[in-house]
This record gives sequence, C-alpha cells and structure tokens, in this order.
Amino acid sequence: MRIIQSRMIGYRLIPDYRSDAGFNPTWWNEGISIDEPHAHEFFSMIDAMHGEVARAHIQIRLDGFPCYRVPPDSRGIPEILYFEVAQRFRGSHYGAHSLELLHKMYDSYPQMAAISFGADGFWGAVGWVPYSYYEGRLKSRTLFLSPS
Repeated sequence: MRIIQSRMIGYRLIPDYRSDAGFNPTWWNEGISIDEPHAHEFFSMIDAMHGEVARAHIQIRLDGFPCYRVPPDSRGIPEILYFEVAQRFRGSHYGAHSLELLHKMYDSYPQMAAISFGADGFWGAVGWVPYSYYEGRLKSRTLFLSPS
C-alpha cells in the first residue's frame, strides 16, 4: 500500500473527491475548500489491487488540547480532522495500516491526535490512548493520542 498527498491549488484541493464513492459525502464529496490551505494536508491510501481504500485530512495543532488536559508541544501535534476507510474495506485492517503510513509521514512528531466521531472502538482497537473532555460537566467526543 502507498500513500499519496493531495495538493492545494489556491483554496481548492486537487484531486477533487466529488466523484469517489464509498466515503462520507459530507466530509469529502462537497469539494473541499478551506481558509488556510497551508495548515491542512490531505492523503489518500492506495492499495495496488483495490485502489483508494482510505483518506485523511490532517492539520498541525499548535495549542494542544487544553479541554482534554493535554498540554501543547512546542513542535505542535498532527491532528487527524477526518479519517475514513472506504465502506467496503472497513474491518479489513486497512485502517490500522493507513495510520501506520500516516505516522511515518509525521515521524518527527512524538504523537498524532484524533477526536473521535463515534469511532471510539476503532481508535481503541488500533492502540490509541483515550482522553476525556474535561470542561465542567460537558460531555464531548473523546480525544485519542497515538502511542509514543
């Protein structure tokens, strides 16, 4: 499996994900346009037999995660804003393998982070450590950090 980084041209992502099936259309198929293109990176994980099997949208977060009591790191921390394995490949270890490839892309950082959108079981299964939101009595999504 290999990883391909998409490019930002101005404020538009190339390639445009609109025509790809098997992924959440509200995350990818709307034609991504963001305000700070230099701060965001997009990746596709490609399997030689099956084509694109997973996608990731990552930004370097400089302020840490104070509401989770995770202090900032002077280098920042790569935060996975969106990570998705194509529907037909879920449960086939493409997710874990994709995260290994991404971690190698960011090997100068001690850890990566992801706030779970209903996928706590996945993040726990791949060995990421959960942190609970800690701001009064509010309950929020769980933050996961990759193993150091």
